[in-house]
Amino acid sequence: ENIQIFMSSVNGLVSVCVYKARGITAPPAAHLYLRVRLLPWKEEGFTGSVTSSDGGEAIWDNTDKNEVTLAHLSTTATSAPCVEIELRSRELYVYDRSLGSGQVDISDLVADDLDSPRALERETWVSLNTDSSSAETRVLLRIEY
Repeated sequence: ENIQIFMSSVNGLVSVCVYKARGITAPPAAHLYLRVRLLPWKEEGFTGSVTSSDGGEAIWDNTDKNEVTLAHLSTTATSAPCVEIELRSRELYVYDRSLGSGQVDISDLVADDLDSPRALERETWVSLNTDSSSAETRVLLRIEY
């Protein structure tokens, strides 16, 4: 059986790097990680996990597998490309829950019009939609195309 893989449908790669999270409501022993999706294509990846401090902050460094690279596929999709992130907490190795999610529009990073100026990367704080009203949960990301 001859299997061929065509890469012509891949426009480029979107890299999402997480640096830190603040306002976390998980216990300090919880393992926190980020689920990253590239929409509308639903490409998905996960970062490595870290633990949060007593003050509700978590810091990833380069040794924590803090970067996810996803394929930006060519398409005729009508919705704007965006990165969806979900901060997740794994507690006691069995209990896995969402701490919040958010989206970042990346239209300016992946613009098809090569004549228009575009940014190649962006560093931004993303506020997450959470069930908790006690603190604002935010994640610092770098998104690169």
